[in-house]
Amino acid sequence: MTDFTDNSLRLARYPNFDNGLYLVPMDAMAMAQLINVNQATGAGLDVTQPPTTGEAWNAWMRTLTRYDDQGNLNPAGMTMGTDFSATDAWGIVAYQMGFRRTTDDLKTACVNPEAGTRALRWMLDTLDTQRVATREINANDIYKDFTDGHGSSLWIGPWVLSGFTKQLNLTSAEIPLIGTERHTYLELGGLQVFTQRDTSRYAATMKAIKWLSDNSFEWTTVGRGGAARKSILARPDYLSSAGTIRKPFIDALQYADIGPVPVTAAADFSIYSGSNVLYQELSAVLTGSKPVETFMPDLCGRWQTLLDQG
Repeated sequence: MTDFTDNSLRLARYPNFDNGLYLVPMDAMAMAQLINVNQATGAGLDVTQPPTTGEAWNAWMRTLTRYDDQGNLNPAGMTMGTDFSATDAWGIVAYQMGFRRTTDDLKTACVNPEAGTRALRWMLDTLDTQRVATREINANDIYKDFTDGHGSSLWIGPWVLSGFTKQLNLTSAEIPLIGTERHTYLELGGLQVFTQRDTSRYAATMKAIKWLSDNSFEWTTVGRGGAARKSILARPDYLSSAGTIRKPFIDALQYADIGPVPVTAAADFSIYSGSNVLYQELSAVLTGSKPVETFMPDLCGRWQTLLDQG
């Protein structure tokens, strides 16, 4: 058990069930940024020097953005609709600016809500002033918009790499520092044993799970996320086997901490969703149904109600 990373074991526990370990960590996935190499080099940008600051990122996005005869963005610098691509962008930037979804004791929703509002205003500036992202991108299939070339960059997790690298010439980079603190979205993949009437099956099942975990080198270099085993991460050939496209996603695991909130309504606190409470409140502002000023009070109020449920 000591070979698993501390963060992966923490995320694998179920607080509602005596903090028990019901999941064997398989991989950890942090969000980073993909960049369309052909579009970037075509715009005169050096893809070996991706932007690391908010100011540099804005300059890159303006350079990448093109407008058609009707003034529409095609491609947009940033591929972001009003779906989960907006909730995760807001969540990452809000955390960088000092916002937290709950207090450490899970009793109170929204730490530093002013930072959440600043992150929202950053998004609106990206859409309406900088004009490097657009609401007109198909919010129902942001993946397809990126692979179709309607956007030049995308904040996403490593789960897309196996498919996307077969379709596009891509490079990757860590998400730039828009605020003052390094944070990004974190997701854990794992292996579970389901309850069975015949408990004699458990020994064979756990033997298989242990084999999969022990032999997860390939899964965590060319398959999906970064390794959750310290011995694999320490291998001298780990990063070279993962390749340059995966390195920023692996490096980002050092500060990836926007994971699940361990409460009954965990799904409503996720920043990667196209249907939850966060999505509903954020999309209402982005589509003009609600003013900016109501976003944090309404979101924090709904989150508080959910926290109060346990």
